[in-house]
Amino acid sequence: MRMRTLLALATLPTLLLTACGGGDAAMPAPAASPIVKRDLLVFAASSLTDAFTEAAKVFEAQHPGVTVSLNFAATSTLRLQVEQGARADVIASADQRNLDLLAQAGLTDGSSVAFASNRLAIIVPRKNAKVASLADLAAPGRRLVLVTPQTPIGAYTGQVLNLVARDAAYGPAFVQRLRQNVVTEALNVRQAVATVQLGEADATLVYSTDAVGTVAQDVAAIFLPDAFHVPVTYPIAVVKGAPQGGLAREFVRFIATAEGQRILKAWGFLAP
Repeated sequence: MRMRTLLALATLPTLLLTACGGGDAAMPAPAASPIVKRDLLVFAASSLTDAFTEAAKVFEAQHPGVTVSLNFAATSTLRLQVEQGARADVIASADQRNLDLLAQAGLTDGSSVAFASNRLAIIVPRKNAKVASLADLAAPGRRLVLVTPQTPIGAYTGQVLNLVARDAAYGPAFVQRLRQNVVTEALNVRQAVATVQLGEADATLVYSTDAVGTVAQDVAAIFLPDAFHVPVTYPIAVVKGAPQGGLAREFVRFIATAEGQRILKAWGFLAP
């Protein structure tokens, strides 16, 4: 009886060590931190559609749990949406004027940052093109589509045509004939290019980047003479009261990084 008691007491420490995780028993791995789901809403000019779609995917890969939702439209339309209280975290514009108006209304958080530039070009169909140069835009029977003047591209187009009208080789009469060839006004650059793709117009005046990507199979860009070049700047800003303010600032910084600039360059954009 005494021997059995001693044996039981001798095995007690081993049992206690095993119960407490001693010996060869593996400690449980610490639980992984849960991934927080966040949605970042970015308003961006229509001409940024391809570049920002790619940039959003890269940003999401670098930020697990983040979904970047993109709203593309003419910058003037996006500005009006923000002014009317639409929720947004970031706005990327095709001109400085619209972001300045938002800043004056107290609707941006901090200063805007220029992240890219662009240049205007004549976009024509690759097949059966009837326009080969600026001079052809005023030829009888040509069908043109321009974007509404309220948009950044519409304002840039107006600046170009003012320069053309003052040039001795063209003059005001040329611009008048060109405008008479306009058969429709588009709401944004994407719509204008699609009109040319569908054969409903012979040419449009938009950004050179609008002929990059899959659309390049159907259309080509004709650059304007340097004398008619107008500067095109793309600024970006965080919207005041953005639900994801911190994440919005990270996205703005990302667009300015080497990776963000690489993406923009791949889609034809120039350095800011």
